[in-house]
Amino acid sequence: MCGATESGLFIVDISDISNPELVKTYPMDGPYGLGVKDEKLFVCDGSSGLKVYDKTNVQNLVQLNHFKDIDTFDVIPLEDNLLMIGEEVLYQYEYLENKIKLISTFKLD
Repeated sequence: MCGATESGLFIVDISDISNPELVKTYPMDGPYGLGVKDEKLFVCDGSSGLKVYDKTNVQNLVQLNHFKDIDTFDVIPLEDNLLMIGEEVLYQYEYLENKIKLISTFKLD
């Protein structure tokens, strides 16, 4: 058996690198990749989809959006768009004020 016994997004204070401290834990089902763009945090939570948060206050993340019906693995925030890899599909999203909008998909066979 290998890996963590608990899945989650763990906020760790490393201001004293020799004494890191766990600040907050956000439960996740099966997290993979994550990305940051300005104050947005994108978390690929496996079969639970893509979760988008406002990270202005990391001790109280505010969920802005949740795309539930996709398996997600990795995300790449770009200047104007977001690329996300799902189960054999590449998704492209457009940044909006407080959320994102799906603009295209590309099947990866």
